[in-house]
This record gives sequence, structure tokens and C-alpha cells, in this order.
Amino acid sequence: MKNNYSFLRQLDNTFYQSVDKFREEIKIAQLMKAAEKYENPFNPDHWTGAQLAEHAMQENFDQSVYITGLRDKVIRQETTINYLMVVMQKLAEHDDAAKEAFETIQSETKWGTR
Repeated sequence: MKNNYSFLRQLDNTFYQSVDKFREEIKIAQLMKAAEKYENPFNPDHWTGAQLAEHAMQENFDQSVYITGLRDKVIRQETTINYLMVVMQKLAEHDDAAKEAFETIQSETKWGTR
């Protein structure tokens, strides 16, 4: 029973729903691109096993490149945000408006709670 309830909570999760929506948008864009590039839809019977494996590995490599770029960008942005929050925290010690802004940002973003 717990697994079923847990599963239903996963299905109802708004984050996963946004993932599905985003993935569907990308799927449509990719299919439109494929329609412009290829006369016929993908058919695995038109490829050898080796060709499918090689193409999958090429796509996998591309994914690792994009994921690494995204990771690096997120790390740089988080480092910048942390620096700015520390600066704002110092300003908040001397200014009521800065203190209120800092507390609002901190509560809305959960900054410093990890």
C-alpha cells in the first residue's frame, strides 16, 4: 500500500509534470527538425545494429558535453549568488531596508539552508 501511495505522489509531483511538459515541447521541436531534414520518420530497420550503437554513442557524448557545460554554468552562478548574498548579509547588519530585503530573499529562496 505504501508503494502505491508513494507512486501516486510521484505521479502528482508538479516538478515531474513540468519535466514532462518540457520534454514534450522538445520532442515536438525535434520531430519538426527531423521532418525538415529527413523524408521518412526514423526506422531502426534501416540501420545496422552497429550504426545504431555508434549513433547512440555520438548522442551520448553530446549529452555529456552539454551536461558538463550546464554543470559548470550552474556552479559559476551559485558561486556568484553566494558571494552576493554574503555581501547583502553584511549590508543588512547596517541598513534596515537591506536587512528586510535579505530576509525576504533568504526565506523565498531558502538560501543558506543546505
